[in-house]
Amino acid sequence: MINNQVDIVTIGSLLNGKNHFYIPSYQRGYRWNKKQIEDILSDLYSFRKQYESRITQSEVGDFYCLQPVIVREITDPTIREIVLGEKAQDQEQKLWELVDGQQRLTSILIILSYLLCKKGIDELSFQNRYRAQLYTLYYESRPQTAKVISSLLKGDKIPLNDIDTTHIYNASYYIDKWFDGKGFEISKHYVGGEGEMPEEMWDNLIKQIANKADAGSTKVIWYQLSDDESVDPVQEFIRINNGKIPLTDTELIKALFLQKKNFGNTKVLQQTKLSMQWEQMENSLQRNDFWCFVSDKSIDEEDRMGELLKLVYLRYKPTNGSEIELGDIFRYYYNELEGLKPEELSNKIQAFLGDIIDTFRTLEDWYDSPEIYNYVGYLVQSGMSLASIYEVLETVKKEDCDSTIDDFIMKLEDEIRNVLPPRWAEKDENGEYKITIQYPCRPDLRKILLLLNVDFMAQQLKSIRQEETDNEQLTDVNIFKFPFDLYRSQKWDIEHIDSATTNDLTDKDAQQAWVENAIKDTNIDINDTIRGKMERGEWKELIGIIQRHEEEDMESKNFIGNLTLLDAGTNREYKNDLFCQKRNKIIERVKNGRYIPTCTLFVFMKFFDDNNVTESRTKWTKTDQQKYHHFIVEQLHRFIPKQN
Repeated sequence: MINNQVDIVTIGSLLNGKNHFYIPSYQRGYRWNKKQIEDILSDLYSFRKQYESRITQSEVGDFYCLQPVIVREITDPTIREIVLGEKAQDQEQKLWELVDGQQRLTSILIILSYLLCKKGIDELSFQNRYRAQLYTLYYESRPQTAKVISSLLKGDKIPLNDIDTTHIYNASYYIDKWFDGKGFEISKHYVGGEGEMPEEMWDNLIKQIANKADAGSTKVIWYQLSDDESVDPVQEFIRINNGKIPLTDTELIKALFLQKKNFGNTKVLQQTKLSMQWEQMENSLQRNDFWCFVSDKSIDEEDRMGELLKLVYLRYKPTNGSEIELGDIFRYYYNELEGLKPEELSNKIQAFLGDIIDTFRTLEDWYDSPEIYNYVGYLVQSGMSLASIYEVLETVKKEDCDSTIDDFIMKLEDEIRNVLPPRWAEKDENGEYKITIQYPCRPDLRKILLLLNVDFMAQQLKSIRQEETDNEQLTDVNIFKFPFDLYRSQKWDIEHIDSATTNDLTDKDAQQAWVENAIKDTNIDINDTIRGKMERGEWKELIGIIQRHEEEDMESKNFIGNLTLLDAGTNREYKNDLFCQKRNKIIERVKNGRYIPTCTLFVFMKFFDDNNVTESRTKWTKTDQQKYHHFIVEQLHRFIPKQN
């Protein structure tokens, strides 16, 4: 079993003369620029001054934390001999392959070397005064780089022999100018007046970096790869740096919880069991139908487990709407586990994992109930957070410990009323409800028509269950679950049932094809006028004639009675067609196995026309619009806001 380890260590603890970092040849040289140097100096100094001012931990925190450093211990005697020389046999001397984090550790070393030189402190004095010794860096393909950094400490001139040494020189220059510019302004902000003298700022920064204590220190997330031969540090480096993807909270928390040292030799089976449960949860979240029911993030999202960890974290530490930053969740768990004795540590980890697993089981229960699945998925896709939905469930349980699924569904329906646009339906002069929102208010219309499809499936299942007898049990209720994964991947949106316009048909061939298809699919008589225009190629004028013949009314085209939910692919094929043409293409797509939303099928098949009073199956008339509108209102009537 591969056991990566994760910890949070102070930079000061690395400054003990026993840590040496080996930068393999597959990594590029040092490349930090002015902004990155200024940012880390500003952050370190600002944290130091804020912490000294006793600003509360909620505002500053216990320590300043850098991004993760990924290492793997090198035990190969040949490499140790090359890098450590006569110290190679000393097992207290640790040699680390620096898989990721070279830029940060190199910058810290450059900053320290600059500051010590400015204060006239050599390595021996540094050890005596601050009880610290610099760590060393060894670049496999650029050994001279380490010597260039050492020259900073001695105050020697840096020879600009290559691009690496040029960047190191530039970094020292940016550091120097920071004290005269941005650093000077920051010091005035915290100290007042003319700010601190440079000597005081140098000393504050050295103390901030070299501090070994937990409180007020500079720390780094220390991610140590397993020495298992199957772990390839080159591939790990490529993965982390492909598009500059940092380690996620999920990866760090998994390593924190499941590292071998947490369980001891007597609990290997417990570790294995928890690892398998973690993997099962990850696998479930990788299923798009499950993922799109609990998250409105992209289907391309890789860190899906992070959504579950975020849900559990928010139950511990509600943020009241503020953004969760990268590292917040990991640091919460790390701080909770830090300093615990082995038995306490193991129990605490199992308790945390138990909460995560129990929360996931709840999501699984929701997934297995089509009614809950439909309404939770709708709320998530309409912008309500999963944590808020979970809070609804907990509220129901608190109000009544004997609450049922129906009680939870009723609360979900209340939440649906809240996410729908306000006053989306109002009574007309006859006392009948009318949906007032029109195209192009697509986000609002999408919420209404998505709910129409979702609720229709839920109500179909409810109706069938009420009609069940002991001899007629439903065998597959999943067919009544709305496919939120297809809704996301196929990019369903609001489209016109009958074409809103054909003005974008500027190509003569496209205009001719439209006219010829429309004539074939309608009952229009080809009189002398139409025949003459066809012979002369006056296709644009013919489009107008046919649209008028088909009772085109632009005002009614943007009414919800002429709008439906459809995927982008289907819409691209038919957006300028008349209803009859679109209907034929919908039928063809269904025959070819394409999923079409249930209520969209109702539109094109006119299934909502219970009395079969429509004058044609191939036209979309004003009567059809009104009957379809009535169908929407009736289906969603219980979600209409109550009016005085």
